[in-house]
Amino acid sequence: MLDLKTMRVIGGLLARQARARAREADAGVNEVIDLGPLLEEWKAGTAEMAVTYAAGDVRTYAGQPWKCVQGHTHHGEPGWEPGTAASLWTACHATDAAHALPWVQPTGAHDMYQAGEYMIWTDKVIYRCVQATAYSPEEYAQAWKKYEGTDDGESGEVGTEEWPEFKKPSSADDAYYAGAKITFEGKHYICIAPAGYPCTYSPIEFPTYWELQG
Repeated sequence: MLDLKTMRVIGGLLARQARARAREADAGVNEVIDLGPLLEEWKAGTAEMAVTYAAGDVRTYAGQPWKCVQGHTHHGEPGWEPGTAASLWTACHATDAAHALPWVQPTGAHDMYQAGEYMIWTDKVIYRCVQATAYSPEEYAQAWKKYEGTDDGESGEVGTEEWPEFKKPSSADDAYYAGAKITFEGKHYICIAPAGYPCTYSPIEFPTYWELQG
């Protein structure tokens, strides 16, 4: 049986390896979520002892992993923590139900939920995003589908919930984004707009942003 000192050494080594792996470009989001318990927690800096974060750093905050998207030094300024500082941190969104994390309110186009990502809503039910959105299932139901153990996409079947009818957006707030699936005039389309760019037009009005399926 290993003694306490040896166990601590091994634990420290595993933690360092996990933290280094989480920063690597090819580390998938589900892998980063798995590494969560070994990652460092976000710490606030102070005027006397600032804390510097580099782009790519991963920290846990409120039980979830977050990736730094812009290097910065925190001196204790309020509102710089993950989930509040939109320009500094982005949440990790699971790409399968087994890794789903509690819902985090997106702060902009850069961290909205994309089609194929999963989250756990406040009712403890897992939802799969079927259309890129910054809104919850209560605010914009057509962008979400309850996960019930299988996905239509896994069986090859196309469900009406996964390909909702096109609805003309009124602004960027309810626009379609890359990966969104729609039904328009009886045909299925996927939005191929550049990442983060809103599409407020139909496939007829602006075909460049839509790809016909089948």
